Amino acid sequence: MKLSADSVIASDKIRRYLLVPRRANDKSKFLAAAGYTRENWEKLEQDIRSAVADKEAVESRSDEHGTFYEVRTNWQTPNGRNISVVT
Repeated sequence: MKLSADSVIASDKIRRYLLVPRRANDKSKFLAAAGYTRENWEKLEQDIRSAVADKEAVESRSDEHGTFYEVRTNWQTPNGRNISVVT
């Protein structure tokens, strides 16, 4: 399945979850090392959208919250690093 170009990505998910340090499942350190911060969260959203455009989303699991899909991608980050990401 391909994701729609206008898929919803809640800005709070990026600003208040992905880019905020957490005790468990912390993604902020990985993203900070790539050059993403709360100050440039729009760049992260843009890069996520660009990375998944025209890629197949594969069902990864289902639970009481619904069905989860993932897209495995590689992209160049604000600080010039190439990273592998599962979105």
